[in-house]
Amino acid sequence: MKKRLITILTVICLLVLSGCSNNSRGSGNSNSQDGKNNGNSQDSAKTYTEKVKSLQNEMKRYSQNSNTLSPKEVNDISTSCIKALKEVLSAKESIKATEKDLLGGEASFYIKFGKEISVGDTKYRFAEFGHTKDADGAITNLFLQEVGGKKEPLVMEVVKLTSNASFIEKLLNYDLVKSESSYYAVVFSKFNGAESSLVKLYGFHLESRKLLPFKFGCMGYYKGWELDNSSTNGVYNIRYVSGASDYNFAVDNKLAKVEALDNNGRVISVVKFSIPKN
Repeated sequence: MKKRLITILTVICLLVLSGCSNNSRGSGNSNSQDGKNNGNSQDSAKTYTEKVKSLQNEMKRYSQNSNTLSPKEVNDISTSCIKALKEVLSAKESIKATEKDLLGGEASFYIKFGKEISVGDTKYRFAEFGHTKDADGAITNLFLQEVGGKKEPLVMEVVKLTSNASFIEKLLNYDLVKSESSYYAVVFSKFNGAESSLVKLYGFHLESRKLLPFKFGCMGYYKGWELDNSSTNGVYNIRYVSGASDYNFAVDNKLAKVEALDNNGRVISVVKFSIPKN
């Protein structure tokens, strides 16, 4: 009887000890999982930080070697910077970031954020990126970024302008315009070549979170102007033949306007283009 009692007590003790061991293991797994969760949120923050750092490193690669880079190398670094910037802008953290946050003190490049524009329940803003000084092979890039959703922002490339030894193309003005129930991105750039300068007018229809090129309608015949919209992507090449000291640009009443200016800044002539309606 005594032996049976001892055996039963031994079995009970073993069961109790086994339960304690399992509880201990369970507690350890729980802490380990918490650690993993904390690690994941840290990785998420670190991933954005790494993206910003990658952008800054690419910009630094240019600024530290700008005097010795070939045009192809300038173009390659510009392309890498644009790719890195798009990755940054595709993260939610970038919505609250300033230009200074992303540049990190780099003076060879600039970033400009436009005002927020509401399109239905969604908000957008333009993000412009380029070199602060002209360089053979340099790229200027314009993005349209979603900033109002709960998901990771959608980033769309609007235009990419490349300059070389023969010409320089710079962004001058851009806007997101409503015509009836549709929205259109209207972009002006100035193209300075060795022999002449002209204005380029780009148009894109914002539809289903995509930018689709469209062709502007010219509002009549304009004496003294050369207007060419033969390109398949809807770009208008515009030049005042008699010679203009400069140009002015505006979007007014659903019209895109280009003004030719004389040496005193006075308007010589105006050409107008209609923005399509639905």
